[in-house]
Amino acid sequence: MDCQFTPSILNNHIKELKNDKLSKWFEKPQSNKPQTQQEPKPPKLLPQINQIKQQPPKPQQPPKPQQPPKPLPQPPKPLPQQQPQVKQQPQQQPQQPQRQKQQNNKNNNNNNNNNNNNNNNKKNNNNYNNNNNNNNNNNNNNNNNNNNNNNNNNNKYSVTYDVAINNILNKENKEKKREEEFEPFKSTYEIEIYLKKKLAQADSGEDIVHLLKIQIINLRDIINREILTNLVMELLIKIYTHKGFESVFEQYSNTLINELINSKFFSSAHNFSAYIQTIKELIRYKEAIDLMGLVSSKFSDIIRILPVELLELKFIPFIDSNFNRTKLLSEEILKTIDHINRLIVILKQKKDLAMSAAAQQQQQQQQQQQRQKPESIIFDINDINYKNIPIIPTRDEIHSKSFPKLRPLKIGIYSSPEEYIDTHFNLLREDMIHPIRETLALIQNGGSSPFFYTDVIFKGFTKTPQSLSYLIQFKYRSKIKWEKFSKLLTGSLLVLSCDNSKPDKGENSEISISFYGGEDNRFGLMYLFSNSFSMIESPTYFESVLSSLQRMNSEDLPFQSYLLNCSGNEIIPKYFQKNPIVNLGKTFANAGSINIGLPFPDSLGSLDSSQVEAFKHGLKSEVALIQGPPGTGKSYIGVKLFEVIHRHLKSNQDENGPILVLCYTNHALDQFLVSIIKNVTQKVIRVGSRSRNEILKDYNIRNFIRTDKKQFQLFRERDDVVAVLKKHLDSFSKILSYQDFLNLGESAKTEGVESHEYDIWIKSFKSKIKADLKTLKVPQSINSTVSKNEDDEDDEDLVETLLNERRFDYGNVSSSHDISEYDIQSIIGITKLENKEFRNVQDIFRIKESDRIFYYRYLLAKKINQSLDIIQEFSNRYKIISNTITDYENKAYVTAMEKVQVVAATITGASRLKRVFDSINSKCVIIEEAAEVLEGHIVSVLPKTIEHLILIGDHEQLKPSCAVYKLGEKYNLNVSLFERIMKNGGAHRQLLIQRRMVPNISQFILPIYPNLINHQDTIKRFSDEPNIRGIRRNIFFLEHSVPESSPTESTSKSNLFEAEYVAALADYLLKQDYNPEDIVILTPYTGQLLKIRNQLRNLRNPQIMKVGVRTVDQYQGEESDIVIISLVRSNERGDSGFVKIKNRINVAISRARNAMYMVGNRQLLSNANPLWTNMFSILQAPLVNAIGPVLKLFCENHSDQITYISSGKDFANVPQGGCLLNCSKRLECGHQCRLTCHVFDKEHLKTKCSSQCSKIQVLCGHRCTKLCSSDCGKCEHLVEKILPCGHTKRIACKTDPSEYECKEECNKRRECGHKCKLLCHEKCNKERCKEKVLKRLGCGHSEQRECYNDSTICVAKCKSTLPCGDVCNVKCKDHETLNGNIIHPPCSKECTRELICGHKCNSKHSCASGSCGDCKKPCLNSCSHSICNKNCSEICNPCIENCKRGCIHVGYCSNLCKEPCSIKNCGERCTKLLTKCQHQCIGLCGEKCVSLCRICDKDYKEPITLMTLDEFDENDCFIEPHKGHVYYVESMDNHMNSKNEDGQVVHKKCPNCCGIINAKNAPRYKDTINNIWKRIDLVKQKLQEKETDMVVKAMGGAAGHWFVCENNHPYYIGECGGAMQKGKCIECKGDVGGGNHVLLSNNKHSKIDGSSGQLYVPYEEPDGLD
Repeated sequence: MDCQFTPSILNNHIKELKNDKLSKWFEKPQSNKPQTQQEPKPPKLLPQINQIKQQPPKPQQPPKPQQPPKPLPQPPKPLPQQQPQVKQQPQQQPQQPQRQKQQNNKNNNNNNNNNNNNNNNKKNNNNYNNNNNNNNNNNNNNNNNNNNNNNNNNNKYSVTYDVAINNILNKENKEKKREEEFEPFKSTYEIEIYLKKKLAQADSGEDIVHLLKIQIINLRDIINREILTNLVMELLIKIYTHKGFESVFEQYSNTLINELINSKFFSSAHNFSAYIQTIKELIRYKEAIDLMGLVSSKFSDIIRILPVELLELKFIPFIDSNFNRTKLLSEEILKTIDHINRLIVILKQKKDLAMSAAAQQQQQQQQQQQRQKPESIIFDINDINYKNIPIIPTRDEIHSKSFPKLRPLKIGIYSSPEEYIDTHFNLLREDMIHPIRETLALIQNGGSSPFFYTDVIFKGFTKTPQSLSYLIQFKYRSKIKWEKFSKLLTGSLLVLSCDNSKPDKGENSEISISFYGGEDNRFGLMYLFSNSFSMIESPTYFESVLSSLQRMNSEDLPFQSYLLNCSGNEIIPKYFQKNPIVNLGKTFANAGSINIGLPFPDSLGSLDSSQVEAFKHGLKSEVALIQGPPGTGKSYIGVKLFEVIHRHLKSNQDENGPILVLCYTNHALDQFLVSIIKNVTQKVIRVGSRSRNEILKDYNIRNFIRTDKKQFQLFRERDDVVAVLKKHLDSFSKILSYQDFLNLGESAKTEGVESHEYDIWIKSFKSKIKADLKTLKVPQSINSTVSKNEDDEDDEDLVETLLNERRFDYGNVSSSHDISEYDIQSIIGITKLENKEFRNVQDIFRIKESDRIFYYRYLLAKKINQSLDIIQEFSNRYKIISNTITDYENKAYVTAMEKVQVVAATITGASRLKRVFDSINSKCVIIEEAAEVLEGHIVSVLPKTIEHLILIGDHEQLKPSCAVYKLGEKYNLNVSLFERIMKNGGAHRQLLIQRRMVPNISQFILPIYPNLINHQDTIKRFSDEPNIRGIRRNIFFLEHSVPESSPTESTSKSNLFEAEYVAALADYLLKQDYNPEDIVILTPYTGQLLKIRNQLRNLRNPQIMKVGVRTVDQYQGEESDIVIISLVRSNERGDSGFVKIKNRINVAISRARNAMYMVGNRQLLSNANPLWTNMFSILQAPLVNAIGPVLKLFCENHSDQITYISSGKDFANVPQGGCLLNCSKRLECGHQCRLTCHVFDKEHLKTKCSSQCSKIQVLCGHRCTKLCSSDCGKCEHLVEKILPCGHTKRIACKTDPSEYECKEECNKRRECGHKCKLLCHEKCNKERCKEKVLKRLGCGHSEQRECYNDSTICVAKCKSTLPCGDVCNVKCKDHETLNGNIIHPPCSKECTRELICGHKCNSKHSCASGSCGDCKKPCLNSCSHSICNKNCSEICNPCIENCKRGCIHVGYCSNLCKEPCSIKNCGERCTKLLTKCQHQCIGLCGEKCVSLCRICDKDYKEPITLMTLDEFDENDCFIEPHKGHVYYVESMDNHMNSKNEDGQVVHKKCPNCCGIINAKNAPRYKDTINNIWKRIDLVKQKLQEKETDMVVKAMGGAAGHWFVCENNHPYYIGECGGAMQKGKCIECKGDVGGGNHVLLSNNKHSKIDGSSGQLYVPYEEPDGLD
């Protein structure tokens, strides 16, 4: 996983890291190509396809952008955000089943309203009319008539590689054809009309981005003109800066911007630059600067060519001359001027940064070459530069040793919206970066970190909804249990360093990741799969919030008077101002309709006075804060507010957008929604992961969205891409083909190597290739001996909660192809096992057999490299398509949400859908648990249409959490918007009456809430039942000084003493007859939570596991009757951690309704926070006396029995919840209860007697052997009895010997003579004899069978040789017999007969059926002059060149090549010297030199004699008919002169490789070879004559119907035989036939049917007639 940083950082090293753990951070060179021009090249599919496809033009560098290539649209490459770090994908993580709950619900039947373009002018010829209804599996779901298309099959279809390639090419050809057929605009007037219409459509609410994308050819025609008029420029700028351009189709939006950048819009001096100089209106300046801001926010290097300075130069005098600052200007004009000025500053700053970065990059490259340390790149936080800072950290930021300069969050007033957004952006970004920096420093100093992973290797690919991701394997310091592992969650940022260090100890695990911004393109896949990395994780979920803040402009920030100026005004929301009459009657029985601007009722239903005030404030304030101390009913008020607002908006159709309900946790969101569904409305959509609450199952967004037809098309396109990827990945697991060998090998090595020779070469080491290929599959399980580290485990509920917060349903990945099974890294590793040089090898057969595998791996590495380039390109295409699918998904979200009245999500889930929320016209947002949410997170999700914000929470309880403690304490990052407004004196209301805690518990939080009042119900509840059974008090603090246990580097503390105590106390309370659902155990630390759960399991009480065990943070907002708290911290240092934080103390001590028991170190806590001091002073008061080292337990049955508990072990003295005395109660049976004193079942109605039964059996006199509480039944006393079989056994008295089944072995013998192997009580004939014996069958086979089996059926394979030569593999039982003879079934193997031409039959028929037919392969006949260019089935043309044979000893042949030679064969040795060694050739004079040397290759064995070369005489000569196959001349002469015994015409073949010997390679045997070819041609001629006769006879009719074309190919004319029309010869495609009964001049009559002339003779007019 390559996580790069900024582009200029990649070449730098980390200095001297300890143990070389992180030797460098990507030493890979970086491309200088501007991001705006990084268009992906079209994938190289196959060589033949590349010949067909038109190659796209290479994009130019700015400032001369050009039109992007047509086949593949440029994937938008957003600016600084998209850096090379990696984020973990939510999909398909091996060994993480709990983290992969992908929902596959896709819904169809979507109507797109794009039909307004159908009948417009001719320029709309490229519109797509999407008014289609897809009727796939119509499932009526929740009365929404949604067509659920996901029975997991509708989006999946299996497509082959050939079909996929065809689909891809067809699509590109259609686009190309559409462009070719496109008629450009003929005039500027047409362009203006077209653009005005698009602008009108945008104004009417249509999606302008979608409209322009489907008509992109029109746009290209306009913006690529050298000169555009000012009006056209103005219209284009208006379209691009229109509010509708912020569409949910972000991929299309980026594509349109990219088209603009690469066109002549900016590059031509007559267009944008010229237009700026003519602007005379303020609004036009704003539009122009907004356009520059838009394009530069999406694409990086374009800022360098934007005329920002020119606009500034024209704008300043324009303002001076038109807007006199001394005059009173409207607020709107002032805002516009300030907006333009601010944006000019931002863009100039961005341009400076871009220029500086380019210069620094060049400088760093020079410094690296000179081994100098590069200058660091740290952003100046003093500037307002949030729009220009990359989201992903730079290398220098990570390696910085000091904390960066940051502005803290202001509690008071901000000077500008930019300062506000910039402050939040930088602090949140640092909260992401600092954990990485901290971990790196720790590792550098030799420490360990739970966020550090080693030996990271890229194994393969996996599909996710967003991109083609990587499957990585890594090692961790302990064994990972994913269900308890709160790290590596979806959306975490991972940073990698290439180290290639030695493998470390640790646990192997796997996850799926993808690169942030597609930076894997920079390095190349071979680099990723060839190296190992180290990895650091930042646990902060970062992307959506930071991206949303960075996209935010100053005017986008809502409620600026409150957020910036800290206004305390209460302004009625705008939608209430428009419609002030509000109906309260349906919500409160005693209320009616009111005017929101008039006095409010004093009472509303059952609400108390503080709740009425809070309700009033919630309605009448556009930013309302309702603080709810514990138990005051703030969620209840939230539901009531929602109900009134919902009904009001519903009654006013123009304001009827859905209300957004947001919560910090899924649990709180579910509770809020259930109340809404039960009491208000069911038109609800819940966004995000599926809820645990069954009621909300039907309200998930997946049940409402409908899949657009275009999405189905995109699914198919993506599946086509996957099919191509699958094909290339499949090729890694297959042996290289002969064609691969020709393509990959050098010409010197491949020249002259024929297919069959390559097969022989491969066969010589095929077993080694197969061994390599076995490593390709990714292992399904990984064994590990790493011990478990409890410090790396978290609570399962906590992990599931974190997963749910980050889990988001992206829809179906589709495609039936699995690409995650290929282990690419292993096969690449094999190709690099041993490097050998093959540069000087001229012949692959000369490579030693043991070394051939290395050359093969060399070729394989070349093929893999080529395939990975193609995979990379198709990966880019996969991402583009997936992003477009996501955009359509967002559009479906908008459509669904607009039809409901409530949209609910967690804050994390909402951050992903900011664009969607901006599009649904939501006026009101209600945020529950608002005080737990970071201010930046809230601001980042608020829709642009918001008019009313209601924040419900309590800043005195849990605060927002941040990863870096220092950012919270020093920089106020943990101050929520809720708390900040309250600290500024902003308008808010506090609820005052609590209904949860009894008074003696609620008194502990009075220092926090001095005005808190106890409701009468709590007072009555306490007076009715003030004590808890067995303890006689409802509060107690057990103090101790037993130290906590905390492993090194651990952040989660634990205390075994307290864990044992609280678990035993919970068990004791259950024995007092309390329900487990009414008890909960709380602790501040996850480590302690795990300890407590282990203790509960050790108690082995089924009921005890129903007791809730939660961390304090998890239990926020909940309550229980009895709460037990383990405070954990106890140490001599006085470190108190969480328990010193007022907010957490508040939550912990305010959860109990009736009783609260605590255990902790009193001395430490007293110094931690005044709240503890206050509590202890109350508890130690004489009348209370509820604190101390001993807890007294009182027996409910024996009032004088008191048990003193100082530790968990002391609860052993109350084993049944009473005391140690025996229960003195007498049971109904007369026995005393054997239990110790117990509180439960005092009446002993359920208690069973455990004494021995004393009753006597009436029939036998034996005493009953059962327990008293059991039914005596029949006598179970054991006595000896003789069985009918003669054996004696001890059996129960009640058992009849005749009914007892004897288990001894049977001693009888069967009729066959074999011993019976059954038991004594079983009958011997119950089963047939199964003794194995050898039996001979009628077919001749013998077989071991059971004795009883007399069947003659043989199931063995026949194995006889068939007439065709193949072995019969059919079972004997499947043969038939005729007259006692066995009839074999026809051979079913594919025919492999050798044809007369020497080729194998390729007709694809079975041996027993069909004719081999004519061979269509090229003829193998060749000589030293030429090669026959006909097919095998055709008769060869003999060579008529002069024969080349001869030498000085026998003379030279004077005949033609086709004729017998006029000379004899020479037997003299060749006198030439071999080039390679300068030794004499061992071949014959006049023949080709032999490649082997008698001296250098003395160990070569001659294949016929099997003698080595050094065993032959010095003058013995050799011949080499095939390369590498050398024979003794006399042996080869005998072989060539030998005759076939059966008289068949066959070729002479090489004894070694069985390849045909031709005259080209062995001219010595030219006459023999020519004679064979003559005989073969005679056979061909006879076959053709026979064929012709059969055809002529089949046609029938009179003679004279046959003719031949100019190439003598016969054809037939029916009817009269006269030619009446022209046609094409099926053989040569020449003209045949004629017209008016006249044959073409180059055709003639054929005599193949025995006729002397054609049947029809055309009439010829005699000469001389008038």
